[in-house]
Amino acid sequence: MTYLASSLELSTDALNTMIRAATDCAAAAGSTVSVHVVDSSAASVAYLKMHGAHQGSGPLAHDKAWTTASFGGRGTEELGDWLATVDQSTRDAILRRPRFTILPGGVPIWDGEVLVGAVGVSGGPGDVDVACARAALRAIGVAENGK
Repeated sequence: MTYLASSLELSTDALNTMIRAATDCAAAAGSTVSVHVVDSSAASVAYLKMHGAHQGSGPLAHDKAWTTASFGGRGTEELGDWLATVDQSTRDAILRRPRFTILPGGVPIWDGEVLVGAVGVSGGPGDVDVACARAALRAIGVAENGK
């Protein structure tokens, strides 16, 4: 039996690089954000709230990363499209999950076909949050879709 294994390690150095890239991206866009990284089981592995970011950005960044890792590695924007394809009772049940969100800014971290984790960015406009989450991936050499 073959099991998928990832060679991508979310080391302390990699996490620091991701956080720095996301916050540099936000600063360049004139935003202050929170950045949250989770592993493949949606457990928190790194978090930073920029000075001046609103208090609610921290929990929202966590929600974005948690949602992405917990729902098959679909980015939060993609999940909105996916929800439109499921039956009403399933959609209602998912939308009642406490951490679930379709706000833009949750992006999966893939190593080939293996979901390694997710990054969530919150505090800027949606397009800035997404761009900064993607900047975090590029900083550690991960393609946007990874697969």
